[in-house]
Amino acid sequence: MNSLIIEKTSSTPSVEFDPQSGPLKISGESYPENTLDFFKPIIEWISAYVKEVKTITLDLYLIYMNTSSVKCMLELLDVLEEAHGNGHDITLNWFYDEDNDRALDTAEEFEEDYTMPFNIIAQQKRE
Repeated sequence: MNSLIIEKTSSTPSVEFDPQSGPLKISGESYPENTLDFFKPIIEWISAYVKEVKTITLDLYLIYMNTSSVKCMLELLDVLEEAHGNGHDITLNWFYDEDNDRALDTAEEFEEDYTMPFNIIAQQKRE
């Protein structure tokens, strides 16, 4: 399967989905003008990937997401949750700045909706 690499912009996170290099990663802030245009290829890639691979780790380093990004992220995580329910080994690592209580609250709210392994990990602020 081909990699999906999307460079970070001022309003979108970086996406590093390289099946050969380890965990899938999404990192940065997400408040694009057209959220669906940004997330659609990501969700499609994940949907295809879960058909080929049984073990998936997704590392999220999300500083901020607007409401429409939250909805798209829920859709993406729903794909992983369904795969988990079908016997796939899915792990989600949600990293947040230890000084950002709002980011922790967001991660905890997401965690409530899923049964897949969901790790919320505090870290020092990323530069």
